[in-house]
Amino acid sequence: MRWMFVLAFAAGCGNSPPFALRFRLTQGKTEACITQAGGVQATTCDQITMPCEAVVSIRIVPPGDPTVPYISLCKTLSRRDVCGIAGVTLPQPASPVPEQRLLVQMAVYPRFKLPTDMATGDPLCPANVAYAADGFPVTQDLPCDNTVTDPDLADFCWPTPAIGGTAYYTPGDPETIVDLGCSNLDAFMDPICVSKQDTIVTASVSDFDTPGFSVSQGVADLLSISVGEPKPLASAFALNVADVVPLPRFGIVPPSWSGHVSLPLVQSACLEIKDETPQSTSTIACRKLQSPMHDTLDVPGVRLSKQSLDQIIKTINTEQATTLPPFTLDKGLVVGIVLDNLGNPVANNVVVTDVPGTIEYLSADRTHFVTGGTSSSGIFLSKDIPYGTNFTTVGSAAATATGFGGLVNNKVSIVQLQFSLPIGN
Repeated sequence: MRWMFVLAFAAGCGNSPPFALRFRLTQGKTEACITQAGGVQATTCDQITMPCEAVVSIRIVPPGDPTVPYISLCKTLSRRDVCGIAGVTLPQPASPVPEQRLLVQMAVYPRFKLPTDMATGDPLCPANVAYAADGFPVTQDLPCDNTVTDPDLADFCWPTPAIGGTAYYTPGDPETIVDLGCSNLDAFMDPICVSKQDTIVTASVSDFDTPGFSVSQGVADLLSISVGEPKPLASAFALNVADVVPLPRFGIVPPSWSGHVSLPLVQSACLEIKDETPQSTSTIACRKLQSPMHDTLDVPGVRLSKQSLDQIIKTINTEQATTLPPFTLDKGLVVGIVLDNLGNPVANNVVVTDVPGTIEYLSADRTHFVTGGTSSSGIFLSKDIPYGTNFTTVGSAAATATGFGGLVNNKVSIVQLQFSLPIGN
């Protein structure tokens, strides 16, 4: 797939068509662009995201003297993915362009790595970027003094592009295509860069025992709400105080929470609900993110009462072999529920996951396990499925319902699988 600029000028006085510039992500193995979510080679521009502001540099120069550009642009992108390049408007040439071969250079940088024009506030891009014979930026940084902040000085450290490529225009070409390679995507995951992300997160909380209905105002008054992303810890996942940002109360009827979050949310976002009721355990409800950049984000949460959790743990301990020690939440617990489109529990559904693990189903009265799928309670449990797992229903005539979650140390991970259509459809 290609994305396009059209620049309405013709080189020289010949009959060449207007200069049409396109770009695409390379599909070769050299400088391949690998998605942050999924780890596969990207084929579309929206699959390569930048958690913070990015700047594109586009230079159209004579190949023999790239220091004298006909067109030079250094522009902050309005989007936080590679597709934002297509939204840039190229300026007209600074001087008449003779009919000749032209070199197009395109490079993308994290904004925080570039200096600023103090007169205009705009970013400044380097003019002497090194490109290899394959057209991609040279990735090796030269030693330099990082304390020099004046770009006019010879020893100023210009960054190498995170993304970039070159192409040649020959008079008469209907279009010029720049293949972009991802030379250093890690630059967009630099803590300095990621910390600049600011997302407005809004949250609502329903009650596990009354799906689809918000918690009451009285219950909401007892809740502390935070948002964050679990982090790997040895062979497990944890969501610690440093991994979350509290959300202040925003709405009263129904209760809601909202706040600005600068903490990076890269692959998922979890709403943590702490109930001030004595001896209560925090619950989390998580959603998978398609990209690590968001201007706004809605993260619904689910509160599980202490009474309901105590009943579930009692059933686990009753059903476990007598040789096993009593179950604890040290390694976490997944408590899931299958719901129809109206929020009612659904029976006779099997839940499968994309990683190996054990699913157990609670009886209608929640006092023992049943086999073959969900009971009329719709509830399923897992004590061994890791965080980051996709859950899917099997066995209903309706389209499958999906969810996301897994074990997080000392948390109850709530996974709701709700059908979007009536079960009979």
